[in-house]
Amino acid sequence: MDPSTGDVVGMLKARRQGGGGLGVLLAALRGFGPEYQRMITEHDRWHGTRPLQVTTTTWTREQQLMVPAANSRFHSDGWTPQDRRTALHLLAELPHPENSATVAELVLKAMDGQPALPGPTGNTPALLTWRDGHGLLGESTVPRPAALHLRYLWLVAQHLRACSGAEALLDWIDQRAQSLDDLGLLRRLQGRTVRPRAAHPAEAPAPQPCWTSGAAVLIGVSSYTHLPDVPSIRNNLDDLAALLTAPEFGIPEDRVKVIADPANDMEIHDVIEDLVEQVDPSHGAFLLYYAGHGRSHPENGRLLLSLTGSRQHRAHSYWAFDKIRDHISECGLPIRLVLLDSCYSGSALDTLSGLTDSSIAIRGTYVMTSSGPTEPSAVTAGRNTAFTAGLLTVLRDGVATAGPVLDAETVYEAIRTYCANRNLPHPDRQIRYDGDRIPLMPNRAHHPQESR
Repeated sequence: MDPSTGDVVGMLKARRQGGGGLGVLLAALRGFGPEYQRMITEHDRWHGTRPLQVTTTTWTREQQLMVPAANSRFHSDGWTPQDRRTALHLLAELPHPENSATVAELVLKAMDGQPALPGPTGNTPALLTWRDGHGLLGESTVPRPAALHLRYLWLVAQHLRACSGAEALLDWIDQRAQSLDDLGLLRRLQGRTVRPRAAHPAEAPAPQPCWTSGAAVLIGVSSYTHLPDVPSIRNNLDDLAALLTAPEFGIPEDRVKVIADPANDMEIHDVIEDLVEQVDPSHGAFLLYYAGHGRSHPENGRLLLSLTGSRQHRAHSYWAFDKIRDHISECGLPIRLVLLDSCYSGSALDTLSGLTDSSIAIRGTYVMTSSGPTEPSAVTAGRNTAFTAGLLTVLRDGVATAGPVLDAETVYEAIRTYCANRNLPHPDRQIRYDGDRIPLMPNRAHHPQESR
């Protein structure tokens, strides 16, 4: 199947030993990683656009005809083939999960802590798409109720609620939940599934003024001439740009610049210079994000960041972080946030000193790195690299124990917990002039008690 169009362009034939037959288990296809993700997404998108009522035979229609009361749009508490088709189509419109652990975690929550499959968890195949989690719920000798599937879909939508596709999924979940015949089950489901509606648009949390008057540069190197490619870094740039320009974060789109696969550092510094001039010098914030291969300088231990043409043992072919330090220190802006997702990124710490004039360093600088100075950073097989997946998860989901606004230090501590729970390298950070208090965005997990 062509990943970009969904067209079938070839056929794979496999003969199973003992018993014959043609076919390939879907779980086996997951070994293709990103190609499987793209193929199965286009598959579900295509099928989701086909008419439900057709005169010709389709697999979904034939399955649906075997369901009692199949002529009704929804079949009460049972999960029908049409339900599955619609759910998979809506899931295909969402970004891929950051890793298998996230999908497994949401399945476990939907099951109220009960394992979806009997036996050791290590027997579960890799879960590369939200569809795989949905399929895991179907692995049972007893048909599971619609409520269980809706809980899982709701958890996915909440996990990705900054994405436009999540809104359509939530709308369908609300509609499908209303058809349940068991009122007790409906009430329990609604307690977890039907989303809260804002009382008035004016009550929506507002973005921080420092970001509505600020700017961001997102740099990522996913394709290399001499080093291994990291395709997920392209997704990092897309997802982070979408989050920063969302209404809750509030950076204007024309002040978020994405630099993908830069060949030299001068083009990066030119973009930084242009953006800095557009930031309000009194209270505007500036964010710089980098993702790519990194290494320490063999002589002084300073951090070196890769460009598309960097070579493994040629320090001169890299971009020295000291140049970023000098540029950001001299820009004169009061709020500066640096996020580095690269191996040995902790080598950057203790180098970004900034200006010492108190009128300039009002709130200061915060540097967050994906690993320590002597550690590599993990690269996942999912949509994003590990550190950026944690960053996006914390910003999207919020922190239940924090206040109404997430600041830099709260986000850092939450990412540390995220990484520790998944045995990933521990991130690190450096604070200058109260940089830990830099506000980022409203905390989506903060729910103040309503007045009685």
